[in-house]
Amino acid sequence: MTYLAGLEAETVIWVARHFHPAHLSAIRWLNEHTSDPFAFFAVTVRVVRIGDAPSPVAPLFEVVERPNEWNRQVQVANEDGGKGRVRQFRQDFWHAYVRRYPGDIQLNPNHKSSNVFHTIAGMTVSQFLGQKDIGIYMRTEDRDYSENQYQEVEMNRDALESRLDLHQMGKLGIGKVLKIDSTNRDNWPQMMEWLHERLMDFRRVIEQCSAAGEATPVE
Repeated sequence: MTYLAGLEAETVIWVARHFHPAHLSAIRWLNEHTSDPFAFFAVTVRVVRIGDAPSPVAPLFEVVERPNEWNRQVQVANEDGGKGRVRQFRQDFWHAYVRRYPGDIQLNPNHKSSNVFHTIAGMTVSQFLGQKDIGIYMRTEDRDYSENQYQEVEMNRDALESRLDLHQMGKLGIGKVLKIDSTNRDNWPQMMEWLHERLMDFRRVIEQCSAAGEATPVE
């Protein structure tokens, strides 16, 4: 989890000898409250021996928690090469976004992730692309910031939520989501405009709050 964002990972696999029920509940919650293509697994491992000693031992893995309908999604991906197409779909969208709004993103030519990250006044903001929705959020977890930065996030949380009409998005932070079929390319202009306008709103309010050094009054 610590390196999930930095590595732009989409699948997290936690392997352990056993799991506390609270750990499994946390994995289940993550799968239910994050958008595609993020997936979280809990896998137990034990050692087995086939036959009598001195036969070699072998690891035995058991998936005890996984995303809903994961088996069906894997089957579809295997049948139509879906994973490669999803990555190409993301790359096409973000490069089209950059052509439309070149000042918003400094994009790696091979960027195929669902997320694009921005640093605004020391705070981390992410735009994301799902298959059934798009959104933008600001991270608010203390592990994402230094102590001083985290205090600033906490100090301005109310102002940011009020002025931008944000909502808590689980452990991700506070943000907004637009439900839309992103696989329909006719929707892309609307999606790009929405993401651009929300990013401008985030920049404006965060920079105002940071410059004020205190919670900005709600207008």
